[in-house]
Amino acid sequence: MADSIMRLMSYNGIFYIISKGPQALELLRDAKKAIKVLVKALESNDKHDNFNSYLWMSKAYAKQKKYNKALEEINKSLKIYPDSKWAIYLHNNYSKELK
Repeated sequence: MADSIMRLMSYNGIFYIISKGPQALELLRDAKKAIKVLVKALESNDKHDNFNSYLWMSKAYAKQKKYNKALEEINKSLKIYPDSKWAIYLHNNYSKELK
């Protein structure tokens, strides 16, 4: 499955991953499996792909209510794109959950 995601990244680019990411998480329904797939996707050397993988991993951890791990992953996304409104929004939400 991870190989398929890597091929999709190569062939369809970042916009495909952004649009299909939520569906992938919903179809998997298993955040642990989603995390395994996304870790494999991090083998990409493309910063856009890695940004999205970290972002979706943060969402998978948040789905498990592991907000500390979610924050770790979203911070990795923010290191790549510090001005990402979506990543900032998620960061703020995860931080609120920890209070």
